[in-house]
Amino acid sequence: MHHRHHKHPPQTNRAAPVLHIKFVNYAATLGRPQLHIPALLTVDCTRLHAPSASLQKHYTGLDTKLSDAFFNRTLNEKAYHNALDRIYNEANRWTGNSDYGNHGKEVAVLVKCMAGMHRSVAMAERLADEVSGWRNVKVRVQHADLREAVGAMEEKGYGPYIRWWRVA
Repeated sequence: MHHRHHKHPPQTNRAAPVLHIKFVNYAATLGRPQLHIPALLTVDCTRLHAPSASLQKHYTGLDTKLSDAFFNRTLNEKAYHNALDRIYNEANRWTGNSDYGNHGKEVAVLVKCMAGMHRSVAMAERLADEVSGWRNVKVRVQHADLREAVGAMEEKGYGPYIRWWRVA
């Protein structure tokens, strides 16, 4: 996988409170999931290049084989870096707000694609992996529609999917 460190180190100091960022990927066809925390931003993967049909038939975005192929496409790699810049800027804006303590220290980054099992999963995982290295930030990942998407694809005769759950 193409893991490059982001060019911007977070501008937080050690005394700053921790910002919890929950990366939530979902299927655009099923609609945005209900959140009980503010959404920092949405990363739209619906127009990014999808992995090949042969990879999609047996792998999810949790699989290195599919993820590597997805990020080998220039458009997708650029989208990743653009999303990382947006997250960085929004997280700094959020934590720099004078009411930061009043409106919560947990926010969501929504990541969507059509089925919620290939592009958005790969993007959410990679973004979370990078952001988890930032000081004063903790991350969690939730794949809102992955189980349902895998079930629907297997009913259509695709799969079996090797990995469709997140290994902690």
